[in-house]
Amino acid sequence: MSRNLIDRRFRVAAAVVMAAVCFVVNVGVKAYSLDEKKKENRKKEETFTRPKPTRPIKPEIPGANRYRQDKIFLEYADSLYKISTFDTIERQILKGNVEFRQAGMWMYCDSAYYYPELNSLDAFGNVKMEQGDTLFVFADKLYYEGNIRMARLKNGPSRNKVELINRDVTLTTDSLDYDLGLDLGWYEKWGTIDDKVNTLTSLYGEYSPGTKNADFYHDVVLVNNEDGFTMLTDTLHYNTDTHIARIESRTEIQGESDTIITTRGLYDTQLGNAELLTRSVIIHRDSTGNVTTLEGDSIIYDKQKRISRAYMFRDPLKHGMPMVLTDTAHKTTIIGGYGVYNDSTREALSTIYPLLMEYSQNDTLFLRADTIKTYIITELVNAGR
Repeated sequence: MSRNLIDRRFRVAAAVVMAAVCFVVNVGVKAYSLDEKKKENRKKEETFTRPKPTRPIKPEIPGANRYRQDKIFLEYADSLYKISTFDTIERQILKGNVEFRQAGMWMYCDSAYYYPELNSLDAFGNVKMEQGDTLFVFADKLYYEGNIRMARLKNGPSRNKVELINRDVTLTTDSLDYDLGLDLGWYEKWGTIDDKVNTLTSLYGEYSPGTKNADFYHDVVLVNNEDGFTMLTDTLHYNTDTHIARIESRTEIQGESDTIITTRGLYDTQLGNAELLTRSVIIHRDSTGNVTTLEGDSIIYDKQKRISRAYMFRDPLKHGMPMVLTDTAHKTTIIGGYGVYNDSTREALSTIYPLLMEYSQNDTLFLRADTIKTYIITELVNAGR
């Protein structure tokens, strides 16, 4: 290749490079000019000076009535994540020292799912519900619906039992449903209520912190914490404030020396007094094993005085039967329309057509009178004679 041809190609290439450089420079100059014009226009538009902040800016909770009965409010959480499910319902994932409130009820947990649109939440780990200084509920899991104010609490790793504490009353179970609107909690698979006077267990139970009323059904057992007497029944209505049990099914009350069998009545578990309203039996046992029974259509029982009063129904529609007092040690039976028995002195009194039967011998002795009274005479024996 000749030298002239090489020089010619070099000059063409240099001209091409120079043209490209000039194009780039022109584009850059135009862009710079356009940017400078935009800055000048912005300066002309801003005719005021922006003030500088005078204090740190902190997030604030929007103003709202946080005592509303119908709304759950999220008060605190260490972290929050928002997730939209397939049906576009927002779910917030909360972790660490989570706090909710609805009206006067506060709810605490380790973590939770919060559904603001549904006004509901699922809480997990060290769950606590608190209302004032009188009501506390502890559980491992809480499923709460704010629109109907309904809580479902369950046990788990952080709490092996669900506990509801209302002053001196403690309800313990594995699973508890609590209706805040009705102020009523209930369990369906075994639970225990302890009010420091009695401990009651049953398969199904209900408790109202407001009224202090508790209802127990199926395999009900009441144990008195002081003297240990036991009440066995299938249905029992009880007030944790008065400690009075209302009996509506066959019930057996087993004490140290007395046993009561009845199907309806009232029993003061603190004082030990009973008002038995259907055909009932009281069985007294002494230290030697002797038994005295008192049977009547209705019986008033005073445990402290150890006095029982038995009555026969006077209403013919109630098919009344006479009271019956039987002393097995002395082989005597008294029948009458009314009777009184003092278990401490072993004295008995009967009126309204009473009949005494004494059967310690081969022949039975019958005695009728207007009033019959029996008692035991104890003679002192001089050992020197």
